Amino acid sequence: MSTASIITAVVMIRAQRGARGREAVVGYMLAASWLIGFVALYLLITALSAVMDPEQVQTLLWPSGSGLVVGMIYLAGGVAYHDMPQFTLGAWLAVIASAALFFEGANLYWALAVAGGGYLVAAALRPRGTATATVGGGSTNRYITK
Repeated sequence: MSTASIITAVVMIRAQRGARGREAVVGYMLAASWLIGFVALYLLITALSAVMDPEQVQTLLWPSGSGLVVGMIYLAGGVAYHDMPQFTLGAWLAVIASAALFFEGANLYWALAVAGGGYLVAAALRPRGTATATVGGGSTNRYITK
């Protein structure tokens, strides 16, 4: 996990090189959200594993909790950059990841794979148009799909 965190930090720093002002701050905050979200999830699962059946807690919460964290960060990114497809994807992932907990056994994974992964594939294959919007009243144009 530490190796992945370091690689992610290096990639995010490089991606933010040209950003200035408000856009840079938003980018850094969203990048930090990934680390904060997954550290919080780790602490939650570790604490629950100490008082409940560790195998069951980890089997349920790692996949669904990860989907929830990713969904919430996509929601935040959609709001920050006025990007409706990213916001919609985040909402979908957060709801699907949470609702998947109602399924028993391997059906949890099927729900996450088909509903969560299927939406990602559909979003990737969707034709895109271009439109621009200002972020936070600034002059930065962002690519937003119609």
